[in-house]
Amino acid sequence: MNPVYLDNAAATPVRPEIREFLCVTLQECYANQEATHDLAAQLREKLRQAEFKLSDALTDAPDAPVFWGNSATEMFNLISLYPPFRRSNIVTSSLEHPALLAALARTGAEIRQLNPNPKNGIIEPEQLESALDQKTGLVVLHHVQSELGTIQNLVKLGTIIRTHAPQAKFLADTVQSAGKITIPWDAAGLDIAFCSGHKFGAPGGAAIFCRHKNILDFLKKSRSEKYLSGRPEPAQCLTMAEAAAISKTNRELAAATAAVLKQQILDNLLDFTLPGGATPHPIIPAEAASPFILHLILPGIQAAVAVRMLSQRGIHIASGSACQAESDQPSAALLAMSIKRQDAYSGIRISFWQNRSEDINLFIDEFRYVISKY
Repeated sequence: MNPVYLDNAAATPVRPEIREFLCVTLQECYANQEATHDLAAQLREKLRQAEFKLSDALTDAPDAPVFWGNSATEMFNLISLYPPFRRSNIVTSSLEHPALLAALARTGAEIRQLNPNPKNGIIEPEQLESALDQKTGLVVLHHVQSELGTIQNLVKLGTIIRTHAPQAKFLADTVQSAGKITIPWDAAGLDIAFCSGHKFGAPGGAAIFCRHKNILDFLKKSRSEKYLSGRPEPAQCLTMAEAAAISKTNRELAAATAAVLKQQILDNLLDFTLPGGATPHPIIPAEAASPFILHLILPGIQAAVAVRMLSQRGIHIASGSACQAESDQPSAALLAMSIKRQDAYSGIRISFWQNRSEDINLFIDEFRYVISKY
């Protein structure tokens, strides 16, 4: 049996056409783009054109400025060093990615953490409004939650920020939406957003979209003068932009297909009896979640054990965010949703990209078999 890969929120397979594009680009774009010779100048121009391609593909705004990077975690750490953020209070939520929360904690700023509505994972506008004041310098919220799949209404939240803390910058963690759901760059008035090529069929690479020249200048100097981040590989950046452009052409079909596959699992597993008599259940309603992520609670089941058992049979899913896969602690996201501690060990994440109905049928069969042997 061929492996069934349903951990696409961690990293996606590279498209065949993107592999070919990368091979050609590696042969042609081997120079260091920071050098002074003509090859470097030509490469800088290619990267400049790729900025337009990337921003148009992911934000529908070709003029959204781009700062290239190697990983989203690197970008989180770099942006958190911007001095004005350290001299303000920062409003965020308990559902943010652990790497982003860690970067914010290192700023030394006052962190005001919002808790989601436990019924749907939504950050309520009223709660955000109450946390803002004239000293708020940064608001940090996700677009799609990486473990649960909740979609936040960034347009509505952006209106709250502009009304009650117009001086604050709005940073959206868009890593899980980039390439899958349009980032509402202009509609939400975002100041900073992110992408990671691993999430939409590229072999790597990352970028920050940033609306403000002073922040962009800080990022550039942090790399060129303070050496706080490495030089991004040109071929990787160009390939990520190409993968983003391809994803845009397939975006609506991919989302519709993912929604069908997600429903296929729900239709077949919600009435499946687990050891102890409980049944699997989602904690995020379908209308509030990304079609690309399905999170299920399996009461009485240690999710990490079930994930390993499934993997031994060629089915690959996750028990949470990949960055915390080796943690012995319960899911922080589930605890933030007021899930009981014992059940916070029981969540599985199934995430879709280029999957087919046959993959889901195999997953369902193997899931039932593995749980029967649990």
